[in-house]
Amino acid sequence: MDLIAFTPVVTPVLRASRLDFALDSLDGWLGAEVGNLEDLFDITGHGDAVDDIEVLRSLHLAPGASPEDVRRLLEDAMLPLERLLDRVWSIPLKGPFNDPSGLDAWIFRSEARLEDVLSALNLALAA
Repeated sequence: MDLIAFTPVVTPVLRASRLDFALDSLDGWLGAEVGNLEDLFDITGHGDAVDDIEVLRSLHLAPGASPEDVRRLLEDAMLPLERLLDRVWSIPLKGPFNDPSGLDAWIFRSEARLEDVLSALNLALAA
């Protein structure tokens, strides 16, 4: 088996691509997953968590934003994302629901997606 090892070279272009990757990750999550997360919070009695979702939805970049603008937006997104993840972690598994196994899978998926986004943001902001 051949092994390809990539050695990262830290350049301004690499940093920009990490920021772009993190921004794409956040944007993709907002577009594809946030509605599911809102539904999960609604059915588990955590509807007040939508405040953090609204904070994330309010984040915008102007056309031609600089890497520093992207960095600030990602920094502003970190705390609401961390609070959302904490909220998902607080949902009990095997709760008093009609289909706990389906709910458990929903919780695990929501947790994994939030962790993915947070990982991408942490990686980009660490550079």
